[in-house]
Amino acid sequence: MERVTTWTAGPVDEQAVRFRLGVQWVVALIGGLAVVFGPAGRLDWGRGWLLVALLVGGWLAQRVAVAWWVESEVVADQDGAWLAWVCGLVVVVVAGLDLRFQWAPLTSWAVAAGVAIHLAGQALIAWALAERARHPGQPQLTTGPWATMRHPITTGVALILVSLAMVLGSGWALIPAGLGASWVVLRTYLDAG
Repeated sequence: MERVTTWTAGPVDEQAVRFRLGVQWVVALIGGLAVVFGPAGRLDWGRGWLLVALLVGGWLAQRVAVAWWVESEVVADQDGAWLAWVCGLVVVVVAGLDLRFQWAPLTSWAVAAGVAIHLAGQALIAWALAERARHPGQPQLTTGPWATMRHPITTGVALILVSLAMVLGSGWALIPAGLGASWVVLRTYLDAG
């Protein structure tokens, strides 16, 4: 299958694009580590490392799922993705502060449930992206996760937002997580309506 680039009319230097994406990933990883461990004030936070592993593993699983189904690159719609990122950052910062000041720690059972919810959200997003990649250009899908729900990617993002607070073991972070998940779902509903 031929790879088509939609953001430019001229030829694309794929090596330069890959290098730029690699640099962006390194910067994002370092910035993400600073956001996770900075507010906590320590690097030996096991739940923080668990979250980093879940996020990186989830991203890799999504890429593998898409590559497994098709040999082309899928460019997802990024409109509104900033909202999920901002909500996630707020949740992680509050969780780090919660750890530092011991405001409202959650039990290990809540952390285990958070991991399960996170994995379910990541799997749902990976499945939806793979299904979208299998049917490029089709405006409304009725197969895969779309057979049972209207917005599987939004549902996955909402699950992940709530799971962030649980994985990090923070009761206070559940407040911005719940608000963020509700806002993402509401925004999707209003945009679709």
